Amino acid sequence: MQPTDTFVPRDDNVASEDFDGEFVVLDLASGKYFGLSGGSALVWRAMLAGHSVNTLCANLAEGDARRAQIAGLLATLMENGLIVAASDGRVAPAELAAELSGVEGPFLVETFDDLADLMLTDPIHDVDQEAGWPKRPNED
Repeated sequence: MQPTDTFVPRDDNVASEDFDGEFVVLDLASGKYFGLSGGSALVWRAMLAGHSVNTLCANLAEGDARRAQIAGLLATLMENGLIVAASDGRVAPAELAAELSGVEGPFLVETFDDLADLMLTDPIHDVDQEAGWPKRPNED
């Protein structure tokens, strides 16, 4: 990951929704979902708008610990397969980077897989006439 890279969701199997300033990011391929709150939610929003690590950190002093935390958050999102480097050359709005300078954090990703088996169940094809939905793959 380069400091000038911008990022986009991996593909259409990564969906996100903003719930009162907190993002839930769902990986439909794995069934895992991720919680992004506080500074992490703002970084996700800024990443979707086209910000790179450099533009996100533009209003932070050189020695500010949040620089490493933001880069670490983006690296974690990449490691979880949620984002990939973009190649569309978007120009990001400066307001989000300015807003980030007022956020202390945390810059964490909460991972949840407790509903993964249910999310991976196919609601159209995994229906048993007697049992109903969901008929999970190993319920034969």
